Amino acid sequence: MNLPLLVLILPGCDRPAVEVTDVVDLGALETTSAVKARDGGYSGTFRGRSVWLYGDTILSLAGEDGSAWRDNSWSWTDDADGADGITGFTEPVDALGAPCELFPETADEAAYNDAHRDQDVDGDGASDCEEPCGGREVLWPMDMVETDSGALVFYVKIHGEPGAWNFYGRGSGVATWADWDVGLTRPEPNVVDDEPTLLFGPDEPGFGTAATLAPDGLLYAWGSRDETTGKQMRLGRVDPAEVAVRDAWTFWDGDGWSADPGDAKSTFVGSSQVKVSFDDTLGTWLAIYMDEPWNTLVYRTAPAPEGPWSEQAKVTDVEAPADGSWAYCGLDHPEYAHDGVHTISYYRSTGDWTGEIRLVQATFAAR
Repeated sequence: MNLPLLVLILPGCDRPAVEVTDVVDLGALETTSAVKARDGGYSGTFRGRSVWLYGDTILSLAGEDGSAWRDNSWSWTDDADGADGITGFTEPVDALGAPCELFPETADEAAYNDAHRDQDVDGDGASDCEEPCGGREVLWPMDMVETDSGALVFYVKIHGEPGAWNFYGRGSGVATWADWDVGLTRPEPNVVDDEPTLLFGPDEPGFGTAATLAPDGLLYAWGSRDETTGKQMRLGRVDPAEVAVRDAWTFWDGDGWSADPGDAKSTFVGSSQVKVSFDDTLGTWLAIYMDEPWNTLVYRTAPAPEGPWSEQAKVTDVEAPADGSWAYCGLDHPEYAHDGVHTISYYRSTGDWTGEIRLVQATFAAR
């Protein structure tokens, strides 16, 4: 006797806990005439200000160092209302009006970059740099978290040489920021060979791709790892007071927390840039990022940092880059979130070596 097959379908069991009910384009983020393009756009609060962190920054003028390129830059604003865009930005500049970099270089990094910078030092019309001319040691900012003692800024260190996509990662670290006027300090945990400031090596996830201070007081940091199945987001956590102590970290292994980063299991598939936060109004963890290369902002939800995370859902399609590439650096800015409304940024090219960070405002509501 053949019995009919009974299939039980649980509708929406993997759906996000919230849905998008409205999206508004807020236009391009305010910048100055000195900046032609810069990507990144992580932000966080520090000393009552919203601080924005950028990656490669292309300038319309050369700074005191003779270069119109910055490996990173930053700005801040007191504007706490993102409803009509975000304005009032200030950024540090040198005597010629060129934006300053955020991260202090070590003596070795500064010496290498100075020796390999493509510039005419003696004025004879020829470049005086060492080979590989244009080689550089780069610090790109990742996420930023404010704590009781100041702020933490995660970063990845890159070695780059001339040529398209000719770079590789040396590892990642975290800088501390206790005094606004003094700036960042890069601790030296001395756990990565020949890289005293790095906390994780080149073969480990770059923890700090997304980072947040959770209600339990612990710092949770996700590291993006590129695999054939996508950007796997592994998770570590630590007491923020011991963030630069490698042995103080533990990592989600799928069942619990392990002291071995090699045990870390993926919590969800994300992107190279992700922002994760807990939304009190919605009562859920929310991860927002760009689904590359589709020019689409997406999100996931979870009841806890380690998950289980929902399936991916669309926030909105974004304005396509002018050069036919794809938009990236899709990032939420939780300091502007209220009543389920989130301000989200992304980077798009606007032409030959020009670009903009654009803002959208998305309203989320519980299903």
